[in-house]
Amino acid sequence: EADAAIKDARRALKEGNYVRALEHVDRAHGAFVRRRNAREALAKSLAETQRRVELLNNADFPMLPDVQEVLGRAEREFRQGNYSGSSEDLQIATVLLSQGSRPAAPRP
Repeated sequence: EADAAIKDARRALKEGNYVRALEHVDRAHGAFVRRRNAREALAKSLAETQRRVELLNNADFPMLPDVQEVLGRAEREFRQGNYSGSSEDLQIATVLLSQGSRPAAPRP
């Protein structure tokens, strides 16, 4: 969205429509702020999940290697700027963590 807003602002400047250009710049700024906020929230969630995993290091948690693998991939994707991929992998790691922490259902 930010790229489109910047292009629109440039077009408005060329046309001499400065009010419209400013509106597009404001729209681009909003998109950058939203992306930064999402990135910060994702970083916080990654750190919190990493802390949960560290607490399980010495526990009998059979899913731990899978969680560590998926969480590691989420962290790499985050560092590479692939925030949507990182978020998806973080969700998978969170589901794996919750699956492993539930007691097994009794078998009939």
